[in-house]
Amino acid sequence: MRGRWAGMVGVLLVAVVSGCGTGVSAGQEYADERADEMAEHLARNFQRGGFALHRLPVEVAYALRSHDSSVIRGVQLLRMEEQEGDTAVVEVRISVVTEAESVSGFRLGEAREAARAVRCYRYEFAAHGLDGQAQVLPDDCAGRDPLPVPLPPEVANLGDDDDEVVRQALATGAEPEELERLLQRDGVIVRAGSTNGWVGVALLVPPPGDDCLMGRRGPAGEVEVWFPPGVTVAPGEGSCDAVTAATAGAQRSPH
Repeated sequence: MRGRWAGMVGVLLVAVVSGCGTGVSAGQEYADERADEMAEHLARNFQRGGFALHRLPVEVAYALRSHDSSVIRGVQLLRMEEQEGDTAVVEVRISVVTEAESVSGFRLGEAREAARAVRCYRYEFAAHGLDGQAQVLPDDCAGRDPLPVPLPPEVANLGDDDDEVVRQALATGAEPEELERLLQRDGVIVRAGSTNGWVGVALLVPPPGDDCLMGRRGPAGEVEVWFPPGVTVAPGEGSCDAVTAATAGAQRSPH
């Protein structure tokens, strides 16, 4: 849902192949793979609804916490730093424990032993969001002290007052970047953009909230604002984003 940037950003994997000469067991290889999958999951979390660099602690809170606001199991925050030139760095440590079991396929008959993986990853951000792939850090990161994961803002609600605020902001003729600044508030993701002469804006309350408000302004200055039915912005349907707003999508239930 969070997304100017479509598609998955994979983890830059370190190739490890169990077998002769590597010293990496099947169990350890499997645990390392599970840690890499969690790192990919965090990358997708950072991309939901885009990324606002000036709200780095809030973005980290959403990415590293579950829907119930608890920190995702096995994930620790090591670094969260804004840097010069509109960039930022986030580093995390991921710990995974896997159970022993038999392995089928090309290792038929071979047992995969229980294993534990402790791997660390760096996420680099530019103003537009995640910049490239997550990078696997050296093994010595395991001894670093973790930082507290920021708390997300309280769950916001969108109502008639927000409808009027969006309507007035669009009527000013502001361009997308200015609209995002005008409408920004705690607990709400604001995304604006333009398509075929129409400027669209979407206000989204991220999980555990699910409110969505959209508006758009046409070439002649005409303004529309609406609350889309929940089913229209559910997974598998549309998205609560600027493109959907600019094209007047998600106004009626598709079912």
